[in-house]
Amino acid sequence: MTIREAIPGQEAYSVSSTAPMATPAGLPSSEPSTSYWLQKPSALLHGFRSTDALPATVDVAIVGSGITGAFAADALAEADGLSVLVLEAREFCYGATGRNGGHCQPSVYGNPADVADFELATFRFLRDFVATHNIPCDWRTLPGGGVHAYLDEDLFAAAAELVESLQHTRPDLAELAQVVKPTTATATPTETETEAASEFAKPTLESLRLRHAAGAVVQTHAASVWPYKLVSWVLERLARSSSSSSSASVNLQTATPVLRLSRCLSSGAWELHTGRGIVVARRVLLATNGYTSHLLPSLADLIVPVRGQVAALVPPPMASPPSPPQPVRLDYSYVFLGHDLRTDEADRDEYLVQQPPATLQGGHLILGGGRQRASGRAVGEWRDDAVEPEVATYLRTHLAPVLAVKDTDGDGDALAADYEWTGIMGFSRDQFPWVGEMPTDILGDVAAQGETESETAHTTDVASGLFLCAGYTGHGMPRAALAARVVATEILSSLGLSSSSSSSSSPSTDAVPLPAAFRVTAERIRHARAACATVDEADQMGLLADFRETLELLKKR
Repeated sequence: MTIREAIPGQEAYSVSSTAPMATPAGLPSSEPSTSYWLQKPSALLHGFRSTDALPATVDVAIVGSGITGAFAADALAEADGLSVLVLEAREFCYGATGRNGGHCQPSVYGNPADVADFELATFRFLRDFVATHNIPCDWRTLPGGGVHAYLDEDLFAAAAELVESLQHTRPDLAELAQVVKPTTATATPTETETEAASEFAKPTLESLRLRHAAGAVVQTHAASVWPYKLVSWVLERLARSSSSSSSASVNLQTATPVLRLSRCLSSGAWELHTGRGIVVARRVLLATNGYTSHLLPSLADLIVPVRGQVAALVPPPMASPPSPPQPVRLDYSYVFLGHDLRTDEADRDEYLVQQPPATLQGGHLILGGGRQRASGRAVGEWRDDAVEPEVATYLRTHLAPVLAVKDTDGDGDALAADYEWTGIMGFSRDQFPWVGEMPTDILGDVAAQGETESETAHTTDVASGLFLCAGYTGHGMPRAALAARVVATEILSSLGLSSSSSSSSSPSTDAVPLPAAFRVTAERIRHARAACATVDEADQMGLLADFRETLELLKKR
C-alpha cells in the first residue's frame, strides 16, 4: 500500500501529465527472467496462434493475456457472433500474472468498504470458478487466512486503528480482520480438528510463527494459487472451443507486440499496428498493466511500471518431530511490513505463500519484496530480464529472522533459492486501478494520429471505443478477474450486444458493482494530477503515511 493523496501543507502537484518519472514504458523484454510459475508452460499455448495471419478486422481486440485479458476474453466469448482477437507480445501470461507472488488476499481493513466488498467478491468468484471447473491450478483456500505481520510498533498501532475504525462503520467487514497483540501465552500443538479450529480462531504471535513482531492482523480470506495454470486453463478452453462454437470467435496470437495505436474518427475504429500488419478493431481493451504507457504515453504519470522481485526458497527441514525431519508447513499466507534500518528510501513490504508439498519438489516458500533495496526502488523500471543481486540476497536472508521456518531463532542464515525472477507491476498514481472506457479528451497523442485538424477538434464529443483495465499497484489478483468482466460487459453494451450465457460466471459475484474509485473519468485524471503525489514521491513517503491517509479516507466516508 502506498499513499496517493498529497500531504496537507505541501504544495499542490502539477496538473501536467509529465513528471520526472513519467517516461513511457518500453515493450516487454524479449528474454525475461525465468519465473517459478513458468517452468512448465502449456504445450498447447506455447507459441500458439489461432491463424497464421492476423485478421484484417475484428469487433474487439484485447492487448495483453494475463488474468485481465484472459477473463475479459472469457466473458466476451459468451456473446453470439462476436470476433475477438487477443494479442500478446511474448508468450501467453508471461507478464505480471505469470510473475507474481502466487497469493490472492482481499484487503478488508486497508480499503474503502466498496473496494473491500469488490475484492471479497473477486476472491469468491475465483474460488468458485476453480472449484466448478476443477481447474488444476493448486488453488488452496488457506485454513488460517492471511497474516499481516507488523514489525514496528508505530505501524501496528496504525493498522489496529484502521480495524477499530472499521468496527464502527462496517462491523461485518471488521469481523474478517482480527488484531493479534503480543501475549505471554504459549501456543500448544493441536491434534484434532476442533483444536485446530480453536487455534485459528484465537491466534497468537507464537502460533502464527512470528518472531520479533510488534503485532499482527489476520484476515480470514486468503488463498495460494499457481496463477499461470489458472490463466492458461482459461486460454486453452478458448483456443479449443472458439473454432467449433456458435458464440464468439476468439483468435489468440502470441509473439505479436502492438507497437502503436491510431484512430480514424470517421469510422470510430482503432488501428493496432504490429510487426505482422495492421488490425482494425471496433473496440480495444488494453490489459497491459505496467506497459500501458507504451501505447498511451499520456498516462505515463498515472500508471507507472515498477519492477518486483520474487524468489522460490527451499524450506529447510525442521529438526523437531516428525522423523525424518520435514520442511515446515504453513497454514497462512504472510505479509511482512516494517521499517528497513539500512535504508531510508522506503519501508520493507514482503509477501509469502507456500506451495503445497505435493507440488513438484514440494513446499517452496514463494517470497516477494525487498524493493526498498533495489536501485531507485525499481520505480519506472519496465524490464524483467534481470534480477538485482542485493534484492536477491535480501530475500534469501530476511525471512528466517521474522518467521519460524527453521528451528533456530532468526540468525540470518540464507535459505537456498531454486528460482529468482522479476515482474513488472503497474502502480497507479491514486492507488486504485483504472477501469472502463477512456475519455476521448485525454487521447490527443493517440486519437489524433492520421486525423485532420477539424476532426480532432470534435473528439471530446464521441465515445473513444478504447477501454482500459490496468494499474493494480501490485494487488491485482483480488481485483482483476471481476474488473475484466465488468469491462467486457461494457464493451458488449457499447456494441449493442449482451452475453448469451452465464456458464462461466457467478451471478451473485458479478452483481457486486465496480467501485467508483476504479472508474476511468476525466475528472479522476485531473484530480490525480492535481491532488496526488507522483508514484515515485508516494513510494518514498512510507507505510505510516499510507495508513494515516487511508484512515482519513475512511473517516470521510
